Amino acid sequence: MAESSAIPDALARTITSSVASLHSAVNTAVTVATTEAGRHDARSLISSLGRLFVALIGFLPGIVYRIITFSTWQLPTFLFTLFSTSLTFTMNATTLYVSHLDILIHH
Repeated sequence: MAESSAIPDALARTITSSVASLHSAVNTAVTVATTEAGRHDARSLISSLGRLFVALIGFLPGIVYRIITFSTWQLPTFLFTLFSTSLTFTMNATTLYVSHLDILIHH
C-alpha cells in the first residue's frame, strides 16, 4: 500500500515542478516582450524617416533598371517580332479539297 501512495506523490511533485517551470518561462517571455516594446517605442520620427529614405534609395534603382530594360529591350523585341510576322499562309491541294468539301456539305 505504501507503493501506491508513493506514485501519486511523485506524480504530484512532477506536475508541480512542471507548472513552476512553465510559470518562470512565461514570466521571462513577458519581461523580454515588454523590454522590446519599450525599445520600439524609443525610436524617433527622424530615425523612421531616415530608414524610409534609405529604403527608397535602395529600391528606386531597381525600378528604374526594370523600366529602362523594358523600354529599350523587351518592347522593341516584341514589336519587331509582331511586325515581322508574315500574315500569309500556304494551302496545298489536299487542304483546298477538304475545305471545299466542308463548304459544300454544310451549305
